[in-house]
Amino acid sequence: MKCKFFIHTIVVCLIVNLSSASAQSDIDAKVAALLAKMTVEEKCGQMTQLTIDKIIDMKNEPAIDRAKITDILIKHNVGSILNVATHAYSVAEWHKLITGIQDVATKESRLKIPCLYGIDAIHGTTFTLGATLFPHNLAMAATRNPEIAFKAGQVTAKETRASGIRWNFAPVLDLGRQPLWPRFGETYGEDVYLDGVMGESSIKGMEGPNVSNPANVAACMKHFIGYSFPHSGKDRTPAYIPEIMLREYFLPPFQKAVKAGVRTVMINSGEVNGVPTHCNKYFLTDILR
Repeated sequence: MKCKFFIHTIVVCLIVNLSSASAQSDIDAKVAALLAKMTVEEKCGQMTQLTIDKIIDMKNEPAIDRAKITDILIKHNVGSILNVATHAYSVAEWHKLITGIQDVATKESRLKIPCLYGIDAIHGTTFTLGATLFPHNLAMAATRNPEIAFKAGQVTAKETRASGIRWNFAPVLDLGRQPLWPRFGETYGEDVYLDGVMGESSIKGMEGPNVSNPANVAACMKHFIGYSFPHSGKDRTPAYIPEIMLREYFLPPFQKAVKAGVRTVMINSGEVNGVPTHCNKYFLTDILR
């Protein structure tokens, strides 16, 4: 269920390609040291993501409300924020907003952990004024041309980074097999192979050979898994998917995305076969991880 205060989906897994074992070891050591310093409240806060309206002055959007941002980032240790409130922002507005958020997070919080900002730039950088918009995934898939998905990913990444944001909640890899589902247009259609190929191209376009490049962003494959196949057709309602169908149709596009190096994963916010996906050990640990 979508909630006004909290993001409707939670990214639970980061998949990062590192250049060497020593680099991995250094990062692991830094993470372990940081975790050892954190309180339970700080850990819970870092796993929480709120919508931007929780920290801005809604009468003067997108100006930051000092009392709100202090409460959210300092008192409650929130680690991530996403999207916009009521309209798209200019590049200058994005820069001022992101800088304001990071100044509080990195200079005023106890542990100085940067805030992780994410955006739903699914068919172009839709939340930045003057940015390039593309057809939704279903129309892109109709071209049967992976190069188009790749180039769209490149443009989206470049314009998203220009806005000061490094994390994009795309591509949607849910299979379009339930025509009643209201987000059907965000899918690459019903074909398993085409879905995987277009998604892979989009990811490579967004992340490039080095995601730290100023023209690239971290992609996010979503929504793992079965989100697009609700029994009733209504968004975020239960799905019932036999194991063989899950593995033959719904899993391959995500598997292909992982092999392509996708950095993050967004989880299905509904339930599959009676188990909420966010607490489904079989899906998240046995299969995904």
